Amino acid sequence: MPPPGSHAILVGVSEYESSEFLPIPAAFNSLKAMRDMLTDSSLCGWGSDQVTFIPNPQRVDHLAVQIANIAKRTTGALLVYFVGHGTLTDRGDLCLTVTTTQPEYPTYTGLTWEGLSNALLLSPAQVRITILDCCFAGQAIEALVTDDDKGLADLAHIQGGYTLAATAPNRTAHVPVFDQQVTACTSFTGELQELLTAGIQGRPEILTFGDIYSRDGWRRGSPSTRCRRRRSR
Repeated sequence: MPPPGSHAILVGVSEYESSEFLPIPAAFNSLKAMRDMLTDSSLCGWGSDQVTFIPNPQRVDHLAVQIANIAKRTTGALLVYFVGHGTLTDRGDLCLTVTTTQPEYPTYTGLTWEGLSNALLLSPAQVRITILDCCFAGQAIEALVTDDDKGLADLAHIQGGYTLAATAPNRTAHVPVFDQQVTACTSFTGELQELLTAGIQGRPEILTFGDIYSRDGWRRGSPSTRCRRRRSR
């Protein structure tokens, strides 16, 4: 279970007004899967009142204020999860999309990583965790790791917080083909769900993010926030 005063903010965008951003049905499935994992008493044990579920936010200013207000009140563990399209600003910085994001103006119509990270840094939370399941997610931590440390997913300590990214800075995130997305999660969240529900052979029942990340294909990290895996049946 998370420490007292913890809160998780789950944001998923599967529908877009702009035709340049293809719909991602798997993003909504991933958003629900993350909520189910966190609130499952046999896994992570978060209370339903500790999780804010935000599907298809329409306005980036409303989303930014909502995140900032929750972050300001969180004193335990603060977890922010985003799944949807990620894009880059003209300067090459990561920008998270909302339903109304305009591809030609991502800085003004999307949530920049700089804006999100500032809200997290101002939070009194003891632990800050960000999970980014989107294209170019590795941009969030590019300046903090060497080329040898970059891979399919990166886990890095960022000024008192941890960021888990689905891709390298210059790569797109993988999703199943569109026809399979009706029931499927995104590839990254689907893998995370499998690890949490099935556990990892040779690891303890209580898994840290470091345990999860040290599995083959994931790199080792050290966040202390924990999730419980199901017992073998």
